[in-house]
Amino acid sequence: HFFGCEECRNHFLEMYDACRYGRCEPDADASLWLWRAHNVVNARTHGHVEDGYITSNTPENAMAFWAFPSPEQCADCRDGKKWDLDGV
Repeated sequence: HFFGCEECRNHFLEMYDACRYGRCEPDADASLWLWRAHNVVNARTHGHVEDGYITSNTPENAMAFWAFPSPEQCADCRDGKKWDLDGV
């Protein structure tokens, strides 16, 4: 198993099985889905997820400190405070 923590593994599988964050959309991109899932986990560990959805880090405020990548890591990943998915 990739996840050593049972709770983490179950959370990941729930996100995957429920087609959350665009995983089952016809034009779904696996790398973008993993990126979204990663940021959801970061949000959850910082107390910003409710009912499986990010409550305080939306594309409009993506500059939150726990969102990956940071502006320093990827200047092309944001358009102001919104994610630029072409850059990501």
